[in-house]
Amino acid sequence: MTESYLSLRRLENEILRELLGDKILLGEMDNPIKVSISQFYGIEINDFAVTVAKTALWIAESQMLAETAEIVHKDLDFLPLKTYTNIETNY
Repeated sequence: MTESYLSLRRLENEILRELLGDKILLGEMDNPIKVSISQFYGIEINDFAVTVAKTALWIAESQMLAETAEIVHKDLDFLPLKTYTNIETNY
């Protein structure tokens, strides 16, 4: 799941880079990020694996936000951490 998220966000960042080039956007703009962790779903048997998956996704989101911020020349807030209920334990 984490690798899928990273791949889609990298692709999205490449598209943003092509669209924006070296432009610096001034003023308010909509969030350029369309791929979100909330769009990913997962089921795991082990509680620990669920926790690891959520943590890995938070780290991946942080990395991709930093990369996107460099492209759009705007600070993108990562905190506070969000709880995603789309990854759950199934016994």
